Amino acid sequence: MHRRPTAVAILLAAALALSACSGDDDPSASPSTGGDATSGATAGTTSDAPSASSSADGSADAEATPGVDPATGPVLKRDRITLRAPDGWRKVPNAFGNQAQAQPKEFMFGVDMILSSISGSSTADLDDLERATVQSTTDRSKTRRQPRRVVDGVEVAHVVAPGVFGREDIFITLYDQQQVSITFNTPEDMRQKRRDAIIEPVLASVEWQ
Repeated sequence: MHRRPTAVAILLAAALALSACSGDDDPSASPSTGGDATSGATAGTTSDAPSASSSADGSADAEATPGVDPATGPVLKRDRITLRAPDGWRKVPNAFGNQAQAQPKEFMFGVDMILSSISGSSTADLDDLERATVQSTTDRSKTRRQPRRVVDGVEVAHVVAPGVFGREDIFITLYDQQQVSITFNTPEDMRQKRRDAIIEPVLASVEWQ
């Protein structure tokens, strides 16, 4: 069982608390991605209902991969979010009350997903959460910020980082004062097309509550 996301969640909560008390940004933590990232407004950070956000140049962020059918596997639910794991996956026990976890029914080394939701700072925003996520990874030099996404109308940051057994794709947002993360663990040598076949249907199944 992967336990690192809980440690990350604790570190994020602490980092967000510190950022809420400070008016100064860390210049070394300015967003950078492997592609053309949007600077993005912080829509969905404290709202009661999903709302699409726009990038700094006024163009709307793309909804999570149009045309992808939502996942049809077991339902994972935490505060303010419900989603489905991929078909052929199963829920597995998780010792932490703020997490729900799933993995393939047929064992695949290093492959699983964890949904987490904890109370977030009412004064933090998605930029704070993204910076805190990068700072909490095991190797910041190999951590990459990806372009932000819109998932069921809510802006979500995407961070790729070294994982326990390979790679972590971490999707994070603040929604109705909940700090929500969806973490996908996959082997580093997994082909991106196969990784996308796991991640994209799950994102397409997300429903905010």
